[in-house]
Amino acid sequence: MNGSNSSLKDEIKKSLDDKQKQKFKFAASLILSNIMVAALCLSFSETPKMEAAKKIERVLHPEHQIMIVPLSALLVEDHESTKEVPVTLVTRDQKTIAPKAYLHQLAKKNEDTLHFKIEINNRDIAKVTASFNEGVVAIPYVEQIKREKRKYQESKYEVSL
Repeated sequence: MNGSNSSLKDEIKKSLDDKQKQKFKFAASLILSNIMVAALCLSFSETPKMEAAKKIERVLHPEHQIMIVPLSALLVEDHESTKEVPVTLVTRDQKTIAPKAYLHQLAKKNEDTLHFKIEINNRDIAKVTASFNEGVVAIPYVEQIKREKRKYQESKYEVSL
């Protein structure tokens, strides 16, 4: 014998202690790894919150209704970053169907057409729905200046040549 006497009870007690230590190590490593993953996820989730705060609130106008309009062409640049995008809706034949409408956001995208949410005046809704088959184009709205016709004054003098 080499000087160490151990009984069966001592061996069982050592194996139970080893199992408890391993269970504790496993539980501790599981909890610490979950805490680290949660910390990483929270650090990455702060950026989408900032993007949501940057979203632009659109203005709704009286006597206008929002429709989803299929556009065959969109000639407006930077429509997503501005608060209000006034557009003029015309057909491919260059007939004006809505002189002033407000472009909101992209609703869905097909192969050749874009479907946008557009705020249209109530009096122009019938024209817009009738021209869906012809193809609708959105161009930037330009306010037209109405010029008054000037009445020329009659002069008392005549010029003979």
